[in-house]
Amino acid sequence: MPSSGPDDMERQIDQWAAQVHDKARRYQELKEDLAAISSTATAANGAIKVTVGASGLLTNLELTEDVRTMRAHYLAAQIMDAIRKAQSTLGAQVTELMQQRVGEDTQSIAVVAANYARQFPQPDEQDEGRVADNDGILDSLRGSATRRSP
Repeated sequence: MPSSGPDDMERQIDQWAAQVHDKARRYQELKEDLAAISSTATAANGAIKVTVGASGLLTNLELTEDVRTMRAHYLAAQIMDAIRKAQSTLGAQVTELMQQRVGEDTQSIAVVAANYARQFPQPDEQDEGRVADNDGILDSLRGSATRRSP
């Protein structure tokens, strides 16, 4: 039968303290690694390239000269589409990193993954198709606006 004397209790407390210290160190490393996460996506056949950070905020936007021929509404929609695509991959990256660093904390991983999925859902394919035509939307609006003009 194991002894439960003062020495055993002190050893057990030291083990717990070491486990807590190790867990705190792993969470600190996780925090640092999460700050470095980013995701990049493109749109409009590569004419638009965006990068978002772990928070989902835009950190970089690159446009090629090809955007000069795009109508403003189409360009704006394509930029937003690229941002949504980039944001939608963040959850998987965060989940993978958390599994590597604190894999035993499955409850926290599940909560964080659910939060990312809710905040940055997969882009709706229907929305993507709606802005696929650079001229179609504006031309149809012009037609209805022209008919209304005196």
